Amino acid sequence: MSARAIEKAGSDAQKDALLPAIGRGELIVTPAWLEPDNGFGAAGVQLRAQGTADGYRLSGVKRHVFHAKAAQKLLVLARTGDAPEAIDLLLSLARDEPGPLAREALSALASVGGGDALYGRAKAVAEAFPNSFLGLMLDAPEKVPVRRSNRSDRYFVQLTRDGTLLRLLEHCLPGRRPAVDLATITNHDDRAAFVCALTALGLVAGAFVAVGDGDGWIVLPPAPFIRPRQWALLAANSAESPDALHVAGGVPHGPV
Repeated sequence: MSARAIEKAGSDAQKDALLPAIGRGELIVTPAWLEPDNGFGAAGVQLRAQGTADGYRLSGVKRHVFHAKAAQKLLVLARTGDAPEAIDLLLSLARDEPGPLAREALSALASVGGGDALYGRAKAVAEAFPNSFLGLMLDAPEKVPVRRSNRSDRYFVQLTRDGTLLRLLEHCLPGRRPAVDLATITNHDDRAAFVCALTALGLVAGAFVAVGDGDGWIVLPPAPFIRPRQWALLAANSAESPDALHVAGGVPHGPV
């Protein structure tokens, strides 16, 4: 999930040290970017990184850090100064004890994404919602034959058959294709994990829709992938609170 950010922002040494281990599944690095009551732009990054003799000390809160408890490292978007552009990506150990930790700054600024952890005590407070994420990409989800227990599975099958999930991957990772046929993902938990990965990938790529408020956000597919009828419902629900709907990377009903 964080591999693309490291690929774009890390030094050669960092890429060599991190990317192979991530690819082999030996290292889990999860982004910690979104903050409570702050937006998705640079001004919304208020967690501070104070330089120390052995790295950085971070102070602040990150929200919606997916799978934080399983991660060995966090990819933290932090402010290193008062200027609008004074923002860096920092690689942190994911551990429970508060206090100073060695930090390794990546070599360039990456795009804004989402993340929920109290620094030094990482904890996930929100996960992806497969039913909502997948259902918004269907013209008529109510017509898909489902039971309550298999709704997301049936949606997954439908969107795999019509090629939507593959197009979404290619939208977020241009020029890349999955190593396996998505139709071979048949286990319920594996499908749910794949949807969580798609959610994080959209954040890293800056292509997503989010609904919520200062208490939390639900990340949804990029706007061009949300069907017109479902988009109308989202817009109607957010009409009284325009700030509750955030769109990044694309316009509704645009080309995909």
